[in-house]
Amino acid sequence: MRCRLLSLAFWGLLLGTMMVFVAGTSYGAEYRIKLAARMNAVGSRFGSFAIEEGYYPAFQPVVMNDAGDLALALLTGPNGKAAVWVREHNWLAGSIVFEAFNSNQQISEITSDGDDGVLFTLTEEARALGIYRYSFAAGKVTLLTAEPKGLSAYRALRSLNNGTYAAKLSFGALAQELSYFSDGIWHKLASTRSIDAASKFYFFHGVHFVNKLDVVVHALHSISAGDSAIYYLRPGRDPELLVAAGDNEGDAGSGFLAPWLVGNERGDLLYSRYAKRGGLKWILRRTNGQILTIPPRDVEGQAELFPAVLNDAGMVALRINVNGRSGIYLSTDAILTPIVRGGDQVVTDLGVATIGKVDAQTGIFNNAPTMNRRGDVAFVCDLKTSKSFAQSIEDQAIEEGIGIGLFIARRLD
Repeated sequence: MRCRLLSLAFWGLLLGTMMVFVAGTSYGAEYRIKLAARMNAVGSRFGSFAIEEGYYPAFQPVVMNDAGDLALALLTGPNGKAAVWVREHNWLAGSIVFEAFNSNQQISEITSDGDDGVLFTLTEEARALGIYRYSFAAGKVTLLTAEPKGLSAYRALRSLNNGTYAAKLSFGALAQELSYFSDGIWHKLASTRSIDAASKFYFFHGVHFVNKLDVVVHALHSISAGDSAIYYLRPGRDPELLVAAGDNEGDAGSGFLAPWLVGNERGDLLYSRYAKRGGLKWILRRTNGQILTIPPRDVEGQAELFPAVLNDAGMVALRINVNGRSGIYLSTDAILTPIVRGGDQVVTDLGVATIGKVDAQTGIFNNAPTMNRRGDVAFVCDLKTSKSFAQSIEDQAIEEGIGIGLFIARRLD
């Protein structure tokens, strides 16, 4: 059956669809994986696809909206400078829409602004230069703000719709504010002790802006890594403790909370603890009080040390290593389904290739996956030739790296 599906996928390639089917469990989701771009490997003879040669991804996840439009921060773009590359779902290839002004500048944050826009920030040597927005409709980039002055970084950038944006503002190692930007002004919601001596917070880790007034934050109380908790902050009220570092939660990992957390529009909260034997245990708290641990106890796998994603439907996508094989999995109502794993074959512009590095089983996926509202997942990974592909080119079975692939896994059910 798999050979038949790969055959159909290869004919799809000839027709320009470039897709392959990857089935989950008998009760899980099914995904169709489609190549969006392939970046040329250093020293490779295979060229690139849908993106110019010599461009390489930065260390941020790819951005994808509900329509399937993509945006990717590049570490090296035109003239060796950082850039933003986008590909709309109906384009034949992608395009550079923004280029840094000099080679010392980097794209430090990039996120979606709904179906029409992409938000990103530019920094230079620990100095934030501003928040920018690319509009798919207008096809241009505009500077939203370069304020406040003296800022070292914008973090946890999020669109709150209607031209309102929120971010964690960093003024140095420990001086941080949680603020939202509206009508050209930043409005402070909370700050660390370095800014406000009355604050109970030493440092802010992960942040989820519920709206322009309410915030969920993982905060440190002191220099100790284990002295932290997750709080719900509301104007005019004392911080509400949601999760303490020592909470047992069904023995879900150690007492140490990992930095990341994410929430969705319906009020679910996803956060993680360091596992007792390495990796992470993710905990999903539903609005109805249900608590799910990911991966479940009956799965012989460990979540890798990268953020997970949670969409507004309550689906979770994350990287898990099962029996030494790294992959991206979907979690829905305690059912864990593989979307794509190292060693899987996918269709590329060069034919059928294998996800992975030559002579390496780990570190094949770049950063965290991204997921939209309907459950489509975008990811970036290393690619190598399959045995049959190598033989078809030079009649030899030597694996070669053929670059870095950007894919969309479209949910079929």
